[in-house]
Amino acid sequence: MASLSISLKPTLLVKLDECAEKFGYTKSKIAENAISRYLEELEEDRADYQLAEKAWFDFVSNGEKTYTLTEVEKEFGL
Repeated sequence: MASLSISLKPTLLVKLDECAEKFGYTKSKIAENAISRYLEELEEDRADYQLAEKAWFDFVSNGEKTYTLTEVEKEFGL
C-alpha cells in the first residue's frame, strides 16, 4: 500500500487521536475513509454541476419568457 504524509493543525490531530482511540481505528484508516468520502463528494458535486449547467443552457436556448417573483405575485394578487 502506498503512503502519504500530511500536516494537520494541532487541534485536528488531537481530535484524530481521540477518535482513533475511542473507536479503535488507526489514524490512517480514519484518514483514508475521510479522503475517500471527500473524493466521492467532489465527484457528485462535479456531476451535479454538469447537470445544472446543461439545464441552464437548455433553458436559455429555448427562448421562453420568464417571470420574476414580483410579476407572479402581482399576476395572482399575492
